[in-house]
Amino acid sequence: MIKICENFLRYLESCEALNNSRFSYDVSILLNYWLYDKLTNIYKDNNTNEISIGFGSLQLIRDKINYPKKNKPNYKKCKPNLNMVNHLDWNKRKELYEYYVDYPTLYGIAEHYDNKFDNYKKIEKKKSL
Repeated sequence: MIKICENFLRYLESCEALNNSRFSYDVSILLNYWLYDKLTNIYKDNNTNEISIGFGSLQLIRDKINYPKKNKPNYKKCKPNLNMVNHLDWNKRKELYEYYVDYPTLYGIAEHYDNKFDNYKKIEKKKSL
């Protein structure tokens, strides 16, 4: 859990997507899925009570640190949100969100190549979601 906390705080400090509004996707959603994935690896999928405690701990640490950018809007929105990811199908939801985030890039690359191109295959594979 300490390593997750260190990575989380480092990400909050250095993430360009948090500090730059030109990104077309909400990085806080991806961050929540990343945190949930890490916590389910530690506490296992079915131990939602422990995962809730882990999320609460991350919220507390995030809120208590003395960080100059703490009051900026992008930092405020990037708060661990258990309600966003605490679903039985959280992994499928994560894949779908990643698909929507990646779609414009993948489609732009794929339309310049034939059907055998790997990125095009990835798009076709994800369509079943």
